[in-house]
Amino acid sequence: MTDDAKKPPQRMMRVLLIALLLALFFATLVGYGWSVRRDLMAGQIRVALANAGLEDFDFQLHDIGLSKASLGSLRVGDEASPDLTVDALLVHYNLFDLADGYLEAVELRAPHVRAGVDERGVNYGSLAPLLAAGGDSTSSSMAIGNVLLRDALVEVSLPQGLVSVGGNLDLRQEGGRWTIEPEDRCIGVSTRLLQVGALQMQPVSTDLCLSDEETYFGWPLSGPLAFQTGGFPVVLAGDHGEVLLTADLDNVRLETEDETLTAVKIFARGDEVALPGFAVRAREVALLARFDDFNNISANWALENAYVEDLSSLPRFGTLRLVGDGIASTQAVQFDLLASDAGSLTLLSSLVGKYDIAKGAGNATAMIGPLSFSESGMQPQQLVPSLVGVLTNVVGSVQGVGRFGFQNGKLSSSAIMQLDDIGLSTATARIEGVNGKIAFDNLMPPVTAPGQTLAVKLIDAGFQLMDGTVAFAVSRSGAVQIEKAHWPFAGGSIVLSSGVIEPGTTTQDLVLDVEAVDLGALIGLLSLDGVSGSGLVSGRVPLSIRDGDPIITDGRLTTEGPGTLSYIGEGTGAIGEGQSALLFKALENFQYTGLTLSLDGNAQDRLNVKLSLQGANPALYDGYPFAININTEASFAELLRSATLGTNALDIIRQNGAVKP
Repeated sequence: MTDDAKKPPQRMMRVLLIALLLALFFATLVGYGWSVRRDLMAGQIRVALANAGLEDFDFQLHDIGLSKASLGSLRVGDEASPDLTVDALLVHYNLFDLADGYLEAVELRAPHVRAGVDERGVNYGSLAPLLAAGGDSTSSSMAIGNVLLRDALVEVSLPQGLVSVGGNLDLRQEGGRWTIEPEDRCIGVSTRLLQVGALQMQPVSTDLCLSDEETYFGWPLSGPLAFQTGGFPVVLAGDHGEVLLTADLDNVRLETEDETLTAVKIFARGDEVALPGFAVRAREVALLARFDDFNNISANWALENAYVEDLSSLPRFGTLRLVGDGIASTQAVQFDLLASDAGSLTLLSSLVGKYDIAKGAGNATAMIGPLSFSESGMQPQQLVPSLVGVLTNVVGSVQGVGRFGFQNGKLSSSAIMQLDDIGLSTATARIEGVNGKIAFDNLMPPVTAPGQTLAVKLIDAGFQLMDGTVAFAVSRSGAVQIEKAHWPFAGGSIVLSSGVIEPGTTTQDLVLDVEAVDLGALIGLLSLDGVSGSGLVSGRVPLSIRDGDPIITDGRLTTEGPGTLSYIGEGTGAIGEGQSALLFKALENFQYTGLTLSLDGNAQDRLNVKLSLQGANPALYDGYPFAININTEASFAELLRSATLGTNALDIIRQNGAVKP
């Protein structure tokens, strides 16, 4: 064999030897790389986090494989108070895709993020380079297929307190956007004690769920987003710990108006909202709040519906319907409300005011009425249930201005009410033409200062009192203290000098003073046919209203001087002999020197009447003086009309003894 024939096999051997040596070299190199893979991966992670703008971080790398790596823990931020902690992190990848900057999936277990909100907006702390809007992360961007968050917790520290959001989330990256899918469509939301000025909100916890049957949403947002809660209990307390408001909201709905998240609308509905300190509750509440800039926590709100009920043992008002609007911020709540009668929807009052949250104080002004009452229309009993059975057939109008203040956990109120031509019926009288102003020092319950005065055109209680005035005061118990009521009557006056009207009681005690009433005018007002007289009568009549009946106890009227009393009626001439005949002859022209009328009993039924006369008839026994006493259980007017008297009802005494027929 020639030398040239031996050369090809020798060249092949050299190529194989070189290939073997290169293979051994690369195998050795790969083996070395695999042996130091943890250090290499750790270095790459540190570089990636540093390139992302993170400065203070730490992690533990547990294991690196061909398709996944696991970190035992991850911390970003100060070690004592980190902005992010993760108990465990699992990364899934493909070596070829990893070289192109793509991770198949990242699973974070128990990630805990802390953020804050202040006057400058949201503060992400050490996470700002990754999360803050507008951050430039192009140098560190890495595409990730899926991100799985398990037992995630985000705590947001507000100036008012702490709000926490947590749950399980699946995130998928598609074309530069993320699809975020909460487990069971919901995330948990809870708060610790929130303090806004002097107002405290007790801790609350609920689920916030995607609404409208959506199971996920995109990020960044491309349009509006809506969440809603189920039951949402709210308890607000003052700075002294007093409970101001409790609410069991059936549903709260949050809606973003666009993708910026700065404009947010909140709808709240509930059927049990209570103000325990005022014994008031609201039902069928519908409230809308619109935050034009959510970062500033300032909102325009509208109360679309609320029915307000009084829970006090003696109801102060009937059910009201409230609607209105206002502005709310962390400093104050302003409101402009309208109150209507829940049944008729008649507008009753407007209420404008402000509550200063920082000071825990507020004030409001109520414009009341004018409220028009008619027998076929609205009645005060609809507005004030305690008046049921006390007043009926009310006519006229009422209007006024009320003022309310709230400070140190206490409510103060006052009002001035104008009454115009009020007419009403009670159990014992019809009252017409009530006019004047009433100044209330308190409205809940109604209380007035002494000396309130009203003009009263007419009181018809079997006899008529006209053109009177009533001075009174209302106490905290609702009792009306009559200080003085004055009516011109029969040339003199009738004065109610004392009395207390207690709502809900069956007995009212009054005292009537009769002052210088002209006897002739009084007889004319009583329409006593055939009776005439002259002189002045005065006295006092204690009166008790018992179950609607006017009961007189020891009433006594006397004349202030001499006068005349005459009765010439049909049928008196037919009376024969005896004391009755003598009485009616004496009364044909009796010149009295003294007259006393005593009254006891039911003024609407039978009275014990005693009439005592001293004097004479000049045409009878040469004007010899008589003393005439009449005692009966009938009305004296009734006796005079019938012209009948039994001998047991009277005795006629001359100065020295009984006169014999």
